Amino acid sequence: GHFFRLRENIVFVENSPWRLSLYVEVVVIGLVFLIPNRVAFTVWFVTLLSWFTQAVMSSYNLRLRDEGVFGSEMNHLALGGTIVFVASSLWLSRAHLRRALRCALGRGEREYDRGEPSSYRTAFLVVVVGCVVGVVWLAVMGLGVVHSLALMFITLAVYYAMARVVAQCGLPMLSPPVYPHHFMATVFGPGSFGSRGAAVLGSHMGWQFDMRNSVMSGSGHGMYLVRRRRGGLFWAMLLGLVVSYVAACACAVWMGYEHGASNMDPWFYGNFPRLPWLWARG
Repeated sequence: GHFFRLRENIVFVENSPWRLSLYVEVVVIGLVFLIPNRVAFTVWFVTLLSWFTQAVMSSYNLRLRDEGVFGSEMNHLALGGTIVFVASSLWLSRAHLRRALRCALGRGEREYDRGEPSSYRTAFLVVVVGCVVGVVWLAVMGLGVVHSLALMFITLAVYYAMARVVAQCGLPMLSPPVYPHHFMATVFGPGSFGSRGAAVLGSHMGWQFDMRNSVMSGSGHGMYLVRRRRGGLFWAMLLGLVVSYVAACACAVWMGYEHGASNMDPWFYGNFPRLPWLWARG
């Protein structure tokens, strides 16, 4: 048995529309102890505001449902805040970005990337080539050029926000408030994609689900902690990424055939593989 429960649900107010429940979780308390006080207060304060918003909406018989990985109205509001956060961050760093772009294009500022893990020209080319390949691939699969550009933009914005929050706050795990394909369906409407486009958006869930699908957060932590030989660490990370990807795919396929994937973890081998197609169908 267990000496104590790791999660306890405490109900302060039971009657609607002011129902309030509090989850006391030991793991979360330990993590919050390590993050900055301003961040911890902001999380608590925004959660309190969202609770008041739901209470006011409920008094008018309007519900803001939480549908988990399928998204909800409150999550879309949070994604709007994420976009504002990314836009304001880029605006505040516009001077640095301008100098970095000039350095990448070879128009002065040639020594500006000294001490960085890679040259700004290499980083710029990787970002541009990666985005072009991603947009072309999505368009060929049947999503459409405009929708592909919008999907790539919102995905990069979500990745940037998660990477910065994790690197600055020390959070070990983070998921976006709304996954990009949910945002696309809300903005453009499900009927604008067609059956092929909906299938492409559903399969998009496999590589933008949460922080575990992005190497930006972990690599940001590593680069922040290392002060010397950052260039060597960058290439070591790339090598580790390739090796771990190949090993993980081979191991997952082998274990699935050897032991039966349905007999393994129900989330990774059962529920999650069905989510993209359930979303596209519904």
